[in-house]
Amino acid sequence: MGMKRRARVAAIQWANRSFASVDALRASLDAPLADAVSAGAELVIFPAGVSEALARVLALDTSAPGASGALSEALDALSSSLAASRQVIVGLGPVLAPGHEGPERVSSLFGPRGELLGRQAQTHRMPEERAAGLTRGRDLAPIDTPVGLVGLVNGADILYPEVSRILCLQGADILVHQGALSRYDEAIALSRLWREVQANQVFGIEALAAGPGQRGRSAVHAPLEITPGQDGWLARAEADGEPDVVLADLDPDALTRLLQTYPIHALRNVRQYTRYFPAVYEASAPESRGSDVDG
Repeated sequence: MGMKRRARVAAIQWANRSFASVDALRASLDAPLADAVSAGAELVIFPAGVSEALARVLALDTSAPGASGALSEALDALSSSLAASRQVIVGLGPVLAPGHEGPERVSSLFGPRGELLGRQAQTHRMPEERAAGLTRGRDLAPIDTPVGLVGLVNGADILYPEVSRILCLQGADILVHQGALSRYDEAIALSRLWREVQANQVFGIEALAAGPGQRGRSAVHAPLEITPGQDGWLARAEADGEPDVVLADLDPDALTRLLQTYPIHALRNVRQYTRYFPAVYEASAPESRGSDVDG
């Protein structure tokens, strides 16, 4: 793995609601961000929904021509400003942005100087997303950050195990999912990023939105064997759907010791992936799997 040192990370269970101004929205983001940084976090992940709140404040109709570009630029500016002001790596969640073939859902990470570290477009779509004209990204690659290689598992990509596997085959140390759910239970919790972390033996950060009609417990994940309760959670929000700041330390030495006893890299069947994955995607078969992902 690429992580060379311990790092403290945070998943923000952010209250998505109506805001009277961009300043009010910024304040709602900066308060938990400041708490996370004060506690030593170097990487802070927010859930899906920030871009939608920003669109409402800016009164943007993101389905209108050119609106997605204006919104993505506004979210970039807000992300860069918050990251630089707190000198921390920040991810504010996905936004509709112009792509080569049409609008894409894109997540980004900004570094401690406000610099763009990288972006990842959602590569799978739900039926309603296809009907709305969302196009899909064609590439998957982890993003190099000061705390390690981060793989952004964007939107509906959380439902497709090959997305996380491809990111981890490229060296991702941390998988990140930023979601917004209308319903939540333990079965859903175990079928999302928790599952991908166990399957790939890496760390994970899952930030879920709180607020009216939104549910879920944000968490920081690790393989079962190196979590305190051997349950796959390094830390987890106290309540379902209430604002929270979830903090945990990622220990690469502990993960290295585990991987020495369970050589997952040697057990992965790369020849089979190479044989089947390209054929599946080149056929452009429509995605038809159901979803609990709202954002």
